Amino acid sequence: AKAVIDQGLLDTFLDQKERFGKENTRNKANRDSLVYVMYTSGSTGKPKGVMIENKSLVNYITDLSKLDGSKSSNTVLISNISFDASLRQFFLPLIWGNTIHVYDLLNNLKTLPLYIYNNNIGLLSGTPSILKEVLDLKESSKLFNKIKLLISGGEKLEETLISKINNILDSKALIVNAYGPTEYCVNASNAKIDGKDSLIHVGPPISNTQVYILDSDHNLLPKGVAGEICISGDGLARGYLNRPELTREKFVPHPFTKGQRLYKTGDLGRWLPDGNIE
Repeated sequence: AKAVIDQGLLDTFLDQKERFGKENTRNKANRDSLVYVMYTSGSTGKPKGVMIENKSLVNYITDLSKLDGSKSSNTVLISNISFDASLRQFFLPLIWGNTIHVYDLLNNLKTLPLYIYNNNIGLLSGTPSILKEVLDLKESSKLFNKIKLLISGGEKLEETLISKINNILDSKALIVNAYGPTEYCVNASNAKIDGKDSLIHVGPPISNTQVYILDSDHNLLPKGVAGEICISGDGLARGYLNRPELTREKFVPHPFTKGQRLYKTGDLGRWLPDGNIE
């Protein structure tokens, strides 16, 4: 895999490279080793560091790699690296040996469709707000036949945006609505969106992931009844960095599987009859 990087960033790195050691470090990492800490404030406004382990990231990227269009697609990195959506823009092309284009979206939004066209970008990922800005550009017709996989996440996906996406992209492009908190490695569920769907949902859980709709006493609720979305599985974070009390409050003992934990998202949802989550 390779990355296309701004020359200024590259020059900065080259100027500082002599500061770094030249000896290979010994690899002591395993599946339970910490791979990153991502800070999120959620609805509280007070940042907290979420500790994610290797197995969680591997599980997430492995699941993504099964999506149509992921294998042959170069991608454009438009998300800030402090936002966990950047992980799919970075790691998915890496495992397939494709190219990552690091793009300055803040200063070059208007030229993004043309950049995608000229560089054969097949994977586009962003929040609905960002995707709407891109698709509203008069140059957005350049995306037709180029984008093979479009992933929306981080915000609610509206029906009007789905309609716009379907009007611009090739009918063979796969559109995915992703849902999940930072506390569960990027996404806990993915929905493949069909333009004919009458109800926007967030799909079923991804691989090795369990989603429960529970009442306030941690009892399972039947299909169609709204309750708190709670998540367990390989993507679950280790907890909050240096916040043991908050970790115990949000990552509770699993009520149905001894020795495991459950993350309480605070989000309301319900099971639909077809096995998807709304």
